[in-house]
Amino acid sequence: MTEWVAIKEDLLRRQRDFDGRIARRLAEYEGRGGRIFCGRGCRACCTLTVDCSFGEALLVAEALSDAQGPALDGYVERLRELLPTVADFKSYLRMQRRELGDCPFLDGEGACAVYEARPFACRALFSTRPAEWCGVDFGELPAIEKQLFMASLDRTVVDFPTHYLAEPRELARELEGMGLLAMERAFGFSLAGNLPYLVWLESHYGLSQKCAEGYAAVTALLEAEGLKLPFVLHLDKVPA
Repeated sequence: MTEWVAIKEDLLRRQRDFDGRIARRLAEYEGRGGRIFCGRGCRACCTLTVDCSFGEALLVAEALSDAQGPALDGYVERLRELLPTVADFKSYLRMQRRELGDCPFLDGEGACAVYEARPFACRALFSTRPAEWCGVDFGELPAIEKQLFMASLDRTVVDFPTHYLAEPRELARELEGMGLLAMERAFGFSLAGNLPYLVWLESHYGLSQKCAEGYAAVTALLEAEGLKLPFVLHLDKVPA
C-alpha cells in the first residue's frame, strides 16, 4: 500500500534525524560532566510499558525474525490473561512490570533484537542514574528514600520526576504525534498502543492492509476477534 510506504519512509527519516540530533545533545551533556548509564543488555527499562504509533510497530514487525515469534505469542497470551485483573491504567502499568515481565524482543543476552527498528519511546530513554534505578517500583519505595532520590535529580535536564533525560523524550513525543497525524491523513483515523501487541496484530491479522478499508472495518475486525483490549489500544477516528 502506497500510504504505508510513505508513512514508513517518513518514520525512518525522522528516526535517523532523531538519532543524529540526540547523539549531539548527549555529547554536549557528557562534555559538561553528565553521564548516561545505558548500555547493551542492561535491560532494566525493558519491563516498562512501551506505547508507540502503529506505523512504528510496522517497522518492528518487518524486523522481527521467525525465531522471535514464539516469544511474542507468549507475551500476548500472558497479557490477555492478565488484563481482566486490571482495574485502571495505573494498575495496568504495574502489572506490566511486575507480572508480564521483559519485552519479548530481547535476545538471549538481554539486548534488543530489533534495535535498529525500535520506536521513538525506546530511542528516547537515556538514564542519568545506574541501571538498577530503571527497575525500581517507586510506589514501593519508603517516602524518605523517594524524597532523597528526587532531590538528587537535576531538574534542568531530566524529565522530572523520572531520572531520564527530558529533551529526547519531549522530541520523541512530538515525532510520534507526527506519525499519528500522517496515519490520520492517510486513513481518517489513528492507531497506537502497546508495542508488542501492535506487532502481534500485524503479524497475525495483517492489520495494516485492513486500514485501507477504514475505521469501521478495523473496529469490526478487532471486536469480532475480541482484540479491542482496554489500555493496550488507542483507536481514534478523525471527527467528520
